[in-house]
Amino acid sequence: MAERKVILGEWAAEWFRTHAEGKLAPNTEGGYRNLIFNHIVPKLGGVVLTDLGEKQIRAFYRKLSNAGLNDRSVWCVHLLLRRILDEACRERLILENPAWGISVSQGNALEASHLRFGQIRRYLDAAQGLRAYPILYVGLSSGLRQGELISLSWAAV
Repeated sequence: MAERKVILGEWAAEWFRTHAEGKLAPNTEGGYRNLIFNHIVPKLGGVVLTDLGEKQIRAFYRKLSNAGLNDRSVWCVHLLLRRILDEACRERLILENPAWGISVSQGNALEASHLRFGQIRRYLDAAQGLRAYPILYVGLSSGLRQGELISLSWAAV
C-alpha cells in the first residue's frame, strides 16, 4: 500500500482549521493566520512533510530574516511551525519533528516604559472630566495589564 504524501501547506491549513480557527482569541487566531499563510505556506508549503529537514527549516528562517522579519517574528514563526509539526508527529504523518533541534533567538524583549509622577499627574488632570477617570486612575496606579483592567467590573473600580 502506497503511503500518502502530505505537503506542509495542506497540513498547516488543516492544522489551522482544526486547532485555531474559531477556537482562540481573535488576535491569536489572526496572528497564526498571518504566520501560516503569509510566511510558512508561501515558502515551505510545497514541501512534502516527510522530506522536510532541519537544514531546510534553518534556510527558511534565514530567508525570513533577510527579507526584513525581525528576530521576534522569526521566533514566533518557529514556535508555530514546531507546534504544527508536533501535531503531524501525533498524527503519525512524520516520525519526528525536524524543528525541535533548531534554536531560534527571541530577539530583544521590549522593555516597559514607566511614566514619571508628573506625567501621571498631567494625564489624570486631562482625564478629570471623563466618565472613564476611575478606570484610568486604577490602571495607572495598580499596575494591572490592559486585559486585566478591562475585565474589571465597575463595582471593582
